[in-house]
Amino acid sequence: LELDDVPDAVLERSRMVYLNYPNNPTAAVAPMDYLVRTVERCRNLGILLVYDNAYSELAFDGYVPPSIFEVDGAKECAIEFHSLSKTFNMTGWRCGWAVARPEIAGALSKIKSFVDTGPFMAIQAAGAAALGQHTAFVPGNVATFQARRDAAVAAFRASGFECDVPRATMYLWIALPDGVPSATFADRLLDDEGVVVLPGTHLGRNTVVAAGAVVRGTFPDHCVLAGVPAKIVRRYVPGSGWLTGSAAAVPEDTGSPD
Repeated sequence: LELDDVPDAVLERSRMVYLNYPNNPTAAVAPMDYLVRTVERCRNLGILLVYDNAYSELAFDGYVPPSIFEVDGAKECAIEFHSLSKTFNMTGWRCGWAVARPEIAGALSKIKSFVDTGPFMAIQAAGAAALGQHTAFVPGNVATFQARRDAAVAAFRASGFECDVPRATMYLWIALPDGVPSATFADRLLDDEGVVVLPGTHLGRNTVVAAGAVVRGTFPDHCVLAGVPAKIVRRYVPGSGWLTGSAAAVPEDTGSPD
């Protein structure tokens, strides 16, 4: 999102900009110069910049995703969210925190006190214990995800798929050949092979995104390292038997989640 590309009439009515980098589900990362531009525009326009940094510690090859507060002036206009979900494999526990200057954090606290409740104390205690084990746990956990990323990328490329190497997060985007609807493809893969992928048309047309965490849960490590998911996916593309017969028999992928 480049704020300079947003019409002035829209920016004048805007009160909040929400950014998520490293991004779920694209795995995109934000260059520092982009963050500097965005902070400057938000300050000048009086817009609150909400920065979702949940994947800041799930990064590879020496890349360190920045905090928004590394940008000069961000403390005046930003709030940053982080979570135990990705760093400590606690997805679904709904335990996280936000950092901002008192005026911004206080407004969030007031809203949450009326519309939400905190996790029960056992989860909060588990979160505190996890934070205390950061040095002992996180580097090994990240190394495990990186090994799975490397094995999955190599396996998909060996099977003929184009596959970029993400610098952060747990997501791989796999482009499907022309004529292969991603929603139909995902349904068939689940029904026949028990492999869960997210159809890219739920987010954009003609792609399918494979979540590394889901593949990890579906296959043990030795299967991932052997490229089993890629070999299974390969069976479901043209030339491998899935689209035998008339191409007209393949349903249209409308891009609708329904």
